[in-house]
Amino acid sequence: FSWRKPKAGSVGLVGVNVPSVEALSKKLVNASVLIQPAGMLGMDDKHIRMGFGRLDFEVGLGKFEEWLKNNKQAH
Repeated sequence: FSWRKPKAGSVGLVGVNVPSVEALSKKLVNASVLIQPAGMLGMDDKHIRMGFGRLDFEVGLGKFEEWLKNNKQAH
């Protein structure tokens, strides 16, 4: 992972070392984890956007972490 601090607001960009964030996001939907590719913000298919303004951000991040631990070969 790599991190880009938000310039303003509550959205940060995280670089992910996977072939495709779009493909990863489709796998995560089955685990009830929503990640958003950063392509809509002009980034490549190697970045996700993280919104920190959600009340349940910590819960979602925990689900993502759990999925990563349990699926080391899948990403």
